[in-house]
Amino acid sequence: MKFITAFAATIASVSAAQFTWDIVTDQSVIGYKAYYGLSTNVMSTVAIQGRTNVLVDLKTMLKGTNYVYVTSVNDSGLESLPSNIVVYNNSTPPAPQNLVRQVIITVNIP
Repeated sequence: MKFITAFAATIASVSAAQFTWDIVTDQSVIGYKAYYGLSTNVMSTVAIQGRTNVLVDLKTMLKGTNYVYVTSVNDSGLESLPSNIVVYNNSTPPAPQNLVRQVIITVNIP
């Protein structure tokens, strides 16, 4: 079975990442699995059904630096070798610092 190439992540919105990869052309491929975790030793997985090549946001992804890779799955349930690993920082952006509020009062004196 062929393996996935060109796996990448981009920011889809302020609260989500979009993970994409090249679709495997092997017709026996019925879906993909995305693996993610705070280290490459302990990872969770999510199954992606169908021949799509986009995964937006892993809702269960832990806060912090996550390692993500994808495998293809064929109709016999066999997985390909993993794609390259993408490092994605799933953290809340820091609060703005040194904010200044400016109030302008206009008074009309007759």
